[in-house]
Amino acid sequence: MLVEGVFDAEHYFLLEHISDNQTRLIHGGTFTGILAPLMRKALAKTKEEFLRMNAALKTEREGSVQ
Repeated sequence: MLVEGVFDAEHYFLLEHISDNQTRLIHGGTFTGILAPLMRKALAKTKEEFLRMNAALKTEREGSVQ
């Protein structure tokens, strides 16, 4: 939103080195502001889409590892 405190979002991706051929993806977000409680349904759909994106990234990356 254009006005801070109405609906604010922080979205992040953290990549954690596990080994030479393993990386852990930590993907999250926080949603705050006076409209955040009213956005639960939309945020649930957003979460579903993020999970699908993470699964596609995993499939793509694991398919390219020899």
